[in-house]
Amino acid sequence: MHLLKQLWLLYASTGLMVILFIFGSVLIAFLTREVVQASRWNRHTQEVIKLHNATRTLSGQSYADLQLKRDPQAARSALIEALDTLREMVKDNPTQSANANDIKEATLYRFTALDTKVNEGVSVENLNRANTKFAETETNLMIEREADYTGKMWRILSTLVAVVMLFAVAFAVAIWATRNSLLVRLRVAERLEAYPAKNGLADILAQIKGARGQQF
Repeated sequence: MHLLKQLWLLYASTGLMVILFIFGSVLIAFLTREVVQASRWNRHTQEVIKLHNATRTLSGQSYADLQLKRDPQAARSALIEALDTLREMVKDNPTQSANANDIKEATLYRFTALDTKVNEGVSVENLNRANTKFAETETNLMIEREADYTGKMWRILSTLVAVVMLFAVAFAVAIWATRNSLLVRLRVAERLEAYPAKNGLADILAQIKGARGQQF
């Protein structure tokens, strides 16, 4: 009975290790994919913020600053192209896509105001308002995505630790059950060897074999 119990523990712990290995591998692979995706969104948000900061600096230049460039019109065209790229980068987010459109419209209005010397103050206010709205929204997104990335990293680490600990426990139980089953088998073997000599069973078997030999 004791041997059957140890064998059951051995098989159960071995099966548990196999299940933990399969389940843990699948779960960790899934969590790893989630972490990679969160990391990509983080990098994407950083790139958006970097590009927006650059366009914000360029769009805030005065008329005199633009005239100092070799080709002011080319500088303006490059800025508009950068704003189009910015809008393309945030097209998955309707709110930021609308904010990017507002920045472009405010920038074009700013160019007109600089050229005509009309409503320059209003154009600056509109542009600053559009840029501030975009920056605040993207900053909040960055905070949320960093928190999401950190949470997923902790989740995968805690899952890995839990799987390793459970695997270690199952392995320890398997080793312990194997050792005990071997000890039980040795004890049973010793008892079987000692039992016939103590009870004369060997003599009885010898007599039976001798009787059978005489019959034939």
